[in-house]
Amino acid sequence: MTCQRDIKWADGLRGIASVLIVAGHIIRAFAPDLVKPTSGDQERPSVSQLPFIRLPVQGPAWVAVFFLLTGYVNAMKPIRQARDGNTDVALSNLARSTFRRTGRLVLPPTIATIGSWALCQLGAYDIGGQSDSAWMRNSTPTPSTSFVGAFLDLFHGIFITWSEGSNQYDPIQWTLTFLLKGSFMVFIALLATIYAKPVYRMLIVGGLFMYSWQAKDPLVGMNVFAGTFLAEFSLLPWTLRYPSTRTASRIFLPLILVLTGLYFCSYPEERAEWTSWSFFLLRIAEAIVPSGVEIWRYWPAIGVPLLTLGIILSPPLQKLLSTRPLLWLGSISYPLYLIHGPLLHSLLSWMLFGFSTPYHLKVAEKDPSSSSSQRELVTEIRRPMPRLWMYILALPVFWYFLLTCANAWLVFVEPWCAKVTARLEEKVCGSNERKVLLPV
Repeated sequence: MTCQRDIKWADGLRGIASVLIVAGHIIRAFAPDLVKPTSGDQERPSVSQLPFIRLPVQGPAWVAVFFLLTGYVNAMKPIRQARDGNTDVALSNLARSTFRRTGRLVLPPTIATIGSWALCQLGAYDIGGQSDSAWMRNSTPTPSTSFVGAFLDLFHGIFITWSEGSNQYDPIQWTLTFLLKGSFMVFIALLATIYAKPVYRMLIVGGLFMYSWQAKDPLVGMNVFAGTFLAEFSLLPWTLRYPSTRTASRIFLPLILVLTGLYFCSYPEERAEWTSWSFFLLRIAEAIVPSGVEIWRYWPAIGVPLLTLGIILSPPLQKLLSTRPLLWLGSISYPLYLIHGPLLHSLLSWMLFGFSTPYHLKVAEKDPSSSSSQRELVTEIRRPMPRLWMYILALPVFWYFLLTCANAWLVFVEPWCAKVTARLEEKVCGSNERKVLLPV
């Protein structure tokens, strides 16, 4: 009988990741220089741009956490059942999980898109579209030009969320189609290897990780297969015994893994050549990753598995991540991710820019069909960036409102989505009674 490993810590890690994704978008909107390792070539970096300290702005790393935990959590139960010899049950659960996962992943973003669409049509995003924040302005949708066109735009936004990884009413939803793809990659890999011995299943999943590395898929493939590999690894007898060993490595190995993983996750998206520490990682990546790739996606795909491995080997870290506040953040991580974009473009924009004096600025007309020299100048309304005291007043209100709304979503919307998914599953798949498998 396989030991029942407690994976509550995964919810705590997911909660931290969701909060840091929100923080990263706020920083990108109002302090974009922090995305770079230093504000200019040959300039000294600020404290906020140093490794480890810059982690709140490292959105790709925290998105990678979601993908890795998708592989880890979705793989844990069927792998444990397969190790216990209940392969028929594991296969049945995998078949149902593919349907259940789709419903639970698709319904909430659809509701969030409808809400964001309504806010857009009512003019709640107008102030954000006038701000001097380039990130806020470029990610703010504009109302439709007609009543019928508004509903057509809504349908288009929902559809391309899953077909193209884009959504004009909430661009932050670009990750969701890849999360769905990653879930199915895990399910297919487990369906193909459920009868394999654990050591061979690990070899196959490790091979899929390396294939994803060479296939230039650091976002989805590398992360979900790393999570699947770690799920199998965490159930090994050696792994289960490791925390009770009396060697010094019991303390130092997890610490080294966590710090190394966080250091790799600090790799900047822009101008890595401007500082010695990031240039060092850049040169290593140029030697080991395929050519023509976004290197800043590879380092999180290496760092997050190391971070997770360190947590798996450290009961104190698992206990820390299993505290009630972090578990609560983990429970609202999905709604927090879904609704923070609309609240950024509406509530926070109005608090920061709504009381400022607008000014007029002449800019080149946005016409992709013509060259920049042929575009006519048009006048746009802009609102200046707020002062520091306004951030101090507005951000606590924004965070309180965001967490309250996310908790309300957990209480009212999430159960409804689960109920609808369960009814659809029962309608399509029938009752959840265990069926006898006929011989081939």
